[in-house]
Amino acid sequence: MWVIICIITIFATIPLARGIQKYVYSSLGAEFFTYAVLFIIGAVLVTLIYYLISRLKVRNVSQYAWLGLCSSIFIYSTLQLRTHPEEAVHLLEYGLLAFLIFRALSFKIHDWTVYITSAFLVFIIGTADEFIQWLTPSRYWSYKDVGINTLAGAFFMLAIAKGINPTVINSKVRKYSAALLMKAALAALFVLGLCLSNTPEAVHDYTGKISGLSWLRHEETMTDYGFRHSDPEIGTFYSHFSIEELKRKDRNNSLTADDVLTLNTVSTERAHALIQKPPGPYGSMFHFEFNMHILKRDLNYNKLSSDATTDETIETAMNALRENTILENFFSTTLERTAQTWSETKRSKAELYASSWKGTDTGKAGKMITVVRLKTVWVLIIMNFVIISAAGLFWEKKLKMEEISP
Repeated sequence: MWVIICIITIFATIPLARGIQKYVYSSLGAEFFTYAVLFIIGAVLVTLIYYLISRLKVRNVSQYAWLGLCSSIFIYSTLQLRTHPEEAVHLLEYGLLAFLIFRALSFKIHDWTVYITSAFLVFIIGTADEFIQWLTPSRYWSYKDVGINTLAGAFFMLAIAKGINPTVINSKVRKYSAALLMKAALAALFVLGLCLSNTPEAVHDYTGKISGLSWLRHEETMTDYGFRHSDPEIGTFYSHFSIEELKRKDRNNSLTADDVLTLNTVSTERAHALIQKPPGPYGSMFHFEFNMHILKRDLNYNKLSSDATTDETIETAMNALRENTILENFFSTTLERTAQTWSETKRSKAELYASSWKGTDTGKAGKMITVVRLKTVWVLIIMNFVIISAAGLFWEKKLKMEEISP
């Protein structure tokens, strides 16, 4: 019951979270989230230590060391999230959820598999949380948050297993608990596969067959695959295409000025929204990439003022110049045909500010996976599915024989 209430509460706060965040930011400050999470982590640690000392009379130093280690990981993670401190709340939510799942399962499972099964279930629920956020306006899908949710549950399980070491978990592994662990592992693997497969092409396919889901085409990309390119002049940038494909499509495409998204055709607010939460490139991916580079270039250039020489202005000029260089090097024909080539005045202004740049800009992959392709992902998933299934069947058979043997 408590597990269900916790899950419903987490999911119910999704559409409210941005409003709560804005209220806390404006009234208490963004750092409130960090301090609140740190306080709760400290309070939980003190409570657990008191419980071990006064109630359980534990004298094993290693248990306290494990609790300290797990608490340190939670504290470190909280501090690492200070750029977006509200994300640290995930640590509390999914630490609590992991405890409640463990508590529910431990009524029937009394062996070590309960910890791993609980962690897999936390992963599945945490992924569902992010999926609902993908469907929710003004919220975002994030593999990073899936990882935070999962690690929070996993390390809380480690704290219970090694720090608390509950006496109820003291029996040999039985067939039922082994089967549940295998099912949880396979379900988690399947859920991961679905997320990694939810590419713009996939969304385009299933929304075309189910008209009621057509609105999903306006949501941000969940997962995408492409290429990571390194250029001595630009640094690192990412594309759906190889360099050869980019140049060929640039020569052969038929884009005109009417096809281009510029700050004359979309508002600055809309342009920022498109960049921060870009919808899937459901039409021409080349067209999509060209428009994104145009908007990033022009938005950064328009931030430049004639007298500002701050580090932020210098970095902004570098970003504008970098996007323009990408366009000139790999979209040159399209740039000229659509009349989006920079004037010498604009180039000189950006180069003047960017000449003081001392950092390195390597670009960001966003949600684009470049190390493998989707087919490879599913080959690996199916291989693991078969291995886990075979190992699970063998293990269950072995446990069954042990249970019936005298």
